[in-house]
Amino acid sequence: MRTSVSFSLMIAAWTLPSLAVAQSSSECVPYDFDAQAKAQVFTIKAPTPKQPVSFQSEAKACPAQGKCGWKQRSYLIPGDTVLAGPEQGDFRCAYYVTARGKPLAGFLPAANLEPAKGEKGLDAAILPGTWVYEENEIVFTSKAGGLLHAEGTATAVVNGTANTGGFAEDVKPGGEELRFGDPKEEDACLVTVQRRGPYLLVSDNLQCGGLNVSFKGLYIRKK
Repeated sequence: MRTSVSFSLMIAAWTLPSLAVAQSSSECVPYDFDAQAKAQVFTIKAPTPKQPVSFQSEAKACPAQGKCGWKQRSYLIPGDTVLAGPEQGDFRCAYYVTARGKPLAGFLPAANLEPAKGEKGLDAAILPGTWVYEENEIVFTSKAGGLLHAEGTATAVVNGTANTGGFAEDVKPGGEELRFGDPKEEDACLVTVQRRGPYLLVSDNLQCGGLNVSFKGLYIRKK
């Protein structure tokens, strides 16, 4: 397979502080990649079809009356799919990505989460299209011979400067993991793609572009 990597700055990427956050049991943040990798797939359920289920910054019930200071503005509706960690009391830390690639996280009542099929197969039926996470994109295009062409672009803004990076490679879809790049090449950009239900869980070796550029994140396919 042939790989091409583009750089805006010819320097190795530093570890991203926002991606290396160690989440404690009392925190639920959108950039905890390790927790997302271990999370299970759930769908939102509620007594009525359009009843909203709000994210919370704390894993505790809101009072029956009065304001709830830890209730967030972001909410989900029945049928939405999330990744969620282990129960903490009556709540789970849940992760969701909007159609535009914005990551959200917060505590949701365990009673509103129903285990879903966490499909992990990376086949030609699920991959084609544009997958987004914040400013990053990975585009899969079908090719002859059952191959897919993958092309990724990533951006990180540092002190007002946009640093970019990317990769491009043809791959045979299938299995539960796709790897891009040649680990035998010095300073190669190495990207790994896994599936969690409707999401792609992507990681890299922080060698895919300029300062702070990374493909690491939870991607959703653009509609």
